[in-house]
Amino acid sequence: MSLICFAFVLYSIFVVGGWEGMGLGFVAISVLLGTWLGTIIGISSKNISV
Repeated sequence: MSLICFAFVLYSIFVVGGWEGMGLGFVAISVLLGTWLGTIIGISSKNISV
């Protein structure tokens, strides 16, 4: 998922461009951060409950 988001950011910068590209880039970065935070929270909650 991280690689897909990174590729989507590059696509939005180089292919789309302009305000639309910035909007797509922000969406991709938000999904990327959500994926990372969810993974970190999931791993840490498994370690705490065991």
